[in-house]
Amino acid sequence: YPGCAYPGIVSISYCWKTRMHPDPSGELGRKIATYLHWYAAQRAMWTRERLCKYSDAAGHTWSTEYDFDWEFLVLVDFWALYQNPRSEEESKSFSSAQNVMHQWYGHRGTMVFMVTEVPDEWTEDDSFDDRGGYVNRGWPVFECAVANLCKPRGMCLDMAGFGEMLDCAQVWGKEQAGMENFGWRAGQLTGMFCGALLDNLRQLAMDDYGGLVTERSCLFWLVDATQQPLRSPASMEALLQSKSFAESGDLALCAAMYGQALALTF
Repeated sequence: YPGCAYPGIVSISYCWKTRMHPDPSGELGRKIATYLHWYAAQRAMWTRERLCKYSDAAGHTWSTEYDFDWEFLVLVDFWALYQNPRSEEESKSFSSAQNVMHQWYGHRGTMVFMVTEVPDEWTEDDSFDDRGGYVNRGWPVFECAVANLCKPRGMCLDMAGFGEMLDCAQVWGKEQAGMENFGWRAGQLTGMFCGALLDNLRQLAMDDYGGLVTERSCLFWLVDATQQPLRSPASMEALLQSKSFAESGDLALCAAMYGQALALTF
C-alpha cells in the first residue's frame, strides 16, 4: 500500500530467556501481544482514513471490508524457524532462513519492534541465563543495527517507552473527556494523544511519506529508535565480538549479513 505508515510486516527483536526457549512461561509473549494489539488498532485507523481519502479523489467507491487486507505478518524467530531437534531437511530450511534475517529487519517496508526490556520476573528467576539483557546479546544488537541502515524515522521502535507513553495518553484522554473511569482503547488513545502533540512534532518529522508522516501516532516519535550512528563492517564486527551468542558461528554470520545489508543500502 503506497506510503503506508503501518507496514504489513512487523519483525520482533528480542532476547531469549534461556538457550533452549525464549519465553517458557509466556511472560514476554504477553508484553508483545500488547504492542501488537496497539499496532493493529493504529494500522486499521490509518488505512481506513487513507482509503476514504483516496477513493474520493479517484472517484471510486471502496469497500474497506474487502478491498484492503487488515491482517499483518509478525516475525518471531522462535516460531518462524525450525528449532532443535531438527531433521536434515529442517536444518537446511533453518540455515536458508537464518542467512536472510537481515532482510526482515533491514528492509524499508518492515516495522521493527525492539523489545529491550525483559519482564521483571526474569531478573528474579535463576533460570535467566548469565548472558545479560538485550544490549549484551549478539542477535538483537545485529537486528537493531541493520534496522537503522535505511529505514525512515518511526520504523524501528524501542518498546521500552511504550507503557509510559500509553499512561500519559490515558491521563490526557481522561482530562479531555472529564471522566475518571472512561475506558480507552489503545488505538483511540494514542490517536487522540497524537492530535494534542502534532503541532510540536511537525518540526521534528522527516517527510518520508509525502506529507502523511506528520499524521502518524506521536508514540512513533517518542520511542523512535532509528537514526543511530552508522557503523562500518569492521566496527560492527568488533562490537559483535563483545556480545553474547548461543552458537559460536553466529557472530561471523551476523557480521557477514551486516556487510551485505550495508552494501545493498549504499
